[in-house]
Amino acid sequence: VEQPDKRVALLKILDDPAITKGIVFARTKRTVDRLVDALYDAGHAVLGLHADLPLPERLRSLAAFADGSVRILVATD
Repeated sequence: VEQPDKRVALLKILDDPAITKGIVFARTKRTVDRLVDALYDAGHAVLGLHADLPLPERLRSLAAFADGSVRILVATD
């Protein structure tokens, strides 16, 4: 997928009801934040995970993903 089409392709994939959980990897912390906002605005239960988040927030994100509270985790690679 070409760069300009990646977000649309991701949204199309995540709209598939067969996708019950997923981790999306991004190269930068800024991209993680942007993707989390875009996916949330599109109606997805999503949280981000990157090094600039305080440890308690990172642990909450992991726990929410593990227990199914959120179905998408966007993280730096």
